Amino acid sequence: MIVAHDGDEALALFDSARPPLVLLDVLMPGRSGWEVCRLMRQHPAHGRTVRIIMLTALSEWNDKQSAIQTGADDYITKPIDLADLELRVRRNLALVNPPA
Repeated sequence: MIVAHDGDEALALFDSARPPLVLLDVLMPGRSGWEVCRLMRQHPAHGRTVRIIMLTALSEWNDKQSAIQTGADDYITKPIDLADLELRVRRNLALVNPPA
């Protein structure tokens, strides 16, 4: 697991580590999660294959719709249910690496 503390660090780590899945907070220092998600999706080599799960305290329908339109694959509201988080991470990773 790799942890970034702000949007710019997240983008730099994304470019170097190329993770299969990103858990991305919407409200973070520097760039917003919306902007980071959009920029990750625009990455020429990795933007189309990475799975992005947005995590946020924002729970309105339009927030979820914005996340999906920005390029997120999934959206989880806080407080986070760890069992639900695990299920969604497993489900999204299975889409990156389908079982043989």
